[in-house]
Amino acid sequence: MTRQVRLILELGAQDQHHEGSAGETIRTDVVSWYLNSARLAETAKLDAVLITDADASSDHSETLPINGLDSLTLIAALSLHTSSLGLIGEVSPRRHPVYDAARRVAGVDTISAGLSGLAVSTSQGSESDGKSAEEFVVAARDLWSSWEPDAFVGDQESGVFVDTEKVHPAKFRGETLATAGPLNVPRSPQGLPVVVSNVAALHRSERSFPDIVLGSPTDIEQAQEFYSDVKDRARSIGLDPDEVLVVARVSTTVGQANSAQSELVVSGAAESIADVLVDWVESRAADGFLLVSRSDSGVLGWVDHVVPELVRRNKFRRDYEEDTLRGHLGLSTPSYLLPSNAIGSSTP
Repeated sequence: MTRQVRLILELGAQDQHHEGSAGETIRTDVVSWYLNSARLAETAKLDAVLITDADASSDHSETLPINGLDSLTLIAALSLHTSSLGLIGEVSPRRHPVYDAARRVAGVDTISAGLSGLAVSTSQGSESDGKSAEEFVVAARDLWSSWEPDAFVGDQESGVFVDTEKVHPAKFRGETLATAGPLNVPRSPQGLPVVVSNVAALHRSERSFPDIVLGSPTDIEQAQEFYSDVKDRARSIGLDPDEVLVVARVSTTVGQANSAQSELVVSGAAESIADVLVDWVESRAADGFLLVSRSDSGVLGWVDHVVPELVRRNKFRRDYEEDTLRGHLGLSTPSYLLPSNAIGSSTP
């Protein structure tokens, strides 16, 4: 079976400040910009948008985002205006309480009927931040597992609303955080929201391993090495490597040259860009790509030119075929696991 290209569009507050192409204006109507970009992504049948979270701790006020709404607020807003597009919000464990983040993502998952995801980011190279991210993901998944799939009864005749024996407190205790549960949102329509991260510390256990691992390789040899390492790590802890996607960051200005950044940079005609993306996927250098766009013309370049070329080659969908984000990505619904610290749990 031919390997399909997975595509996620990155949208971030920093995009509001980027000059983009000549003649473009800097946007201040932030919500409309996100909404329009998400609608374009959905029209192109992309798997998802990933909204990055702005760090408002900068001392340079001129670079701070205008109306810098946090990513989880934005994906909640977008869920009311999209119907099939995956919605991934980024958080930093240092700035977001895990219970609040898990609850809000679960809420979006309920509203969207299974289209939400959580991206976890940290400062690169920090062992303490890596540990914090690892515990954050384990705790979030524990909270999402508070409810067994059939815990909600809703039997009017017997008067039983919930089978309380199938609702479990998520009593996670780690070095950097602790939780008490259960979460007050029922289990995700897709089993668990999708977890996205580039933090290597998350690769140490099945409980913390991301569904999508982000990479920033700049050439195919480096990408193949990274891809193989991620898949080997997943296999070594008992995961099916096909259930872990490796997604590479890529930026471009279609038809124009682009300056080098810490990601794959492609330029030229849509056909040439599609050649590179397909080659990377078929060569096991990536399962898909995080499309980095820093201007309106960049978003249009992807959805109006590159995506149609991939569709023409039967490397990308013509229409949505699944109802959930996991379905879009070709990931199966995970089997239910009790929260890791729940009484009677057989998980580590």
